[in-house]
Amino acid sequence: MTFRKYVTGVILLATGNLFPIVSLHAATTDISSVPLSTYAKPSSEIVKPNIMFVLDNSGSMDWTHMPDNSADGGSAVPFTYGFYGYRSSQCNGMYYNPATTYSPPVYADHTTAVPHYYPNASFTAAWVDGFNTGSGTTNLSTSFRAEGDGTNQAAYYYNYTGSQTSLAQKNYYVTNTFVNECGTASGSGTATSGTAPGNAVFTKVVVSGTAAQQNFANWYSYYRKRINMMKTATGRAFSAMDDMVRVGYMNLNAGGTDFINISDFTKDQKAAWFNALYGATASGSTPTRTALSNAGRVFANKVASVNGVNVNDPMQYSCQRNYTILSTDGFWNTGNGYKLDGTTAIGNEDGSLPRPYWDGGGTQTQQRTSSLQVRTIPQQLQTRTSQLRQTQTLQQ
Repeated sequence: MTFRKYVTGVILLATGNLFPIVSLHAATTDISSVPLSTYAKPSSEIVKPNIMFVLDNSGSMDWTHMPDNSADGGSAVPFTYGFYGYRSSQCNGMYYNPATTYSPPVYADHTTAVPHYYPNASFTAAWVDGFNTGSGTTNLSTSFRAEGDGTNQAAYYYNYTGSQTSLAQKNYYVTNTFVNECGTASGSGTATSGTAPGNAVFTKVVVSGTAAQQNFANWYSYYRKRINMMKTATGRAFSAMDDMVRVGYMNLNAGGTDFINISDFTKDQKAAWFNALYGATASGSTPTRTALSNAGRVFANKVASVNGVNVNDPMQYSCQRNYTILSTDGFWNTGNGYKLDGTTAIGNEDGSLPRPYWDGGGTQTQQRTSSLQVRTIPQQLQTRTSQLRQTQTLQQ
């Protein structure tokens, strides 16, 4: 649609003398319905944004609880899961939540008009890993085990009926009612010592009914582990994108296809990208800073290869927009990364801010004061006086 705008202007010109008022009538102006930012030059060529997606495939992505437990290696979370904590979505963000619909992942060619989903999992033969059907199956009606269980049983969850439901109350970093309830050790109704606060607010529910069992099976196969949840959610988010954007892929650690150059998200590029995402395996540490450093150097055309793959310069135009999307389950724990020169380690960039910003440095405070002097502009019609004084404290 083209919009037309008619403008009639009256301009008063003033210098040393007052000129007569002049009435100006503008000609009809065509206003473009396409934003200027989509043009590379005076032609109609579209400048496509670049997106580098970085997947955290560290070892903790294979876990079935979130957040971390205090006993987990490298954990910075003081919270300790109790019996109910592992087995209820009230405490464990990864556990089955009956209020959530767990839809299967989508294939690369999925669209709203022509949906293409992975198959629903079977309740009596649910894949241990829905992205790797050769990993085996579990009969959830007889052989389910939640984290910490020592024996097989029918699939279940613990329903929460307490009052600790707001984000402010669900604070894992302090000692409060929420932490006490989720940290309760006993699940039999008899406290191990004294009265366990979780006993009164958690009730065991065995999964029954066709719809509930289907939902639980999909959760078990496609969402139970951190990395599978991330794969499913990311695939669904990126399925709506097409070749109007340019997308690349990178893993934090070696495992599957580790790097795909940024390119138009065509049918072939999209298929390769989805295969890399869905084929990633979890192992190793969390070198988040190194991965982000590599992504930045890719955009700057300052790195020859990443994970053994030759890097193509993704930049096509100076006005091109560039984004890095990082998916991760926690704090970095290794690797500094390098600045653009490829040899200077990235140092302290965030002072003493807490994790995940903290990078091992101290605090330096610098005060800078700038002043613009008073300026008087002599005019017959106007005298303007302006003064600006600014003090800024920077922390680095």
